[in-house]
Amino acid sequence: MRLKYSELLAAKRELVLPLHLKHLIQVGSMLDECLSFLIQCRKQNVGAVLTFNELKQSVERTHGKTVTTNHFRQLLTLSSELYNHSWEKVAGSPAPQLTVEFGPVGEPNTLYSAGYFEKRKQELRSKVIDYSCAAYRDFVAAKFTQAEVAASQILADPVKA
Repeated sequence: MRLKYSELLAAKRELVLPLHLKHLIQVGSMLDECLSFLIQCRKQNVGAVLTFNELKQSVERTHGKTVTTNHFRQLLTLSSELYNHSWEKVAGSPAPQLTVEFGPVGEPNTLYSAGYFEKRKQELRSKVIDYSCAAYRDFVAAKFTQAEVAASQILADPVKA
C-alpha cells in the first residue's frame, strides 16, 4: 500500500505512475542490488556465470519478493541495454540457463559508485514514462480523430509540465 500512495504524499508532485509500473521499477532496483552483490561475491571465481535462477533466489531471500522471467522480459522490453543476457549451457544443468549481467555502463570505475544505482533507477523510470506515453499516443490515435484530439487538451498530452 505504501508503494501505491507514496508519490501522492510528496511535497513536490510529479507524474504518478500506475502501481504495476512502480512495482516494475522496484523489481529493477532489487535485481540491480542483488546482481551487484552476487558479482562482488564471485570476483574470485572469474569463469563462473550468474544465472537468472540464482539472481531470482537472491532477490527472494534478500527482499522477500517474487521475481519472474516475465518481470525480466518487461524490463528488457522497456530498456534492452539494462542487462546483458544470453542462454548458455551451465555445468550441472541439462538445459541451457538464462545468464545475466549488467549492460553497458560507460566507465567501468563508476559501476559501483554511490549514485550509480540511483541513476539506473531514474533511467528506468524515464523509460517507463516514455514507453507509457508512446502506448497512450498509439491508443489515442486509434480511438479518436485528429479533430477530437485537438479539441481536448487532456487527450493531446498525457504528461503535463
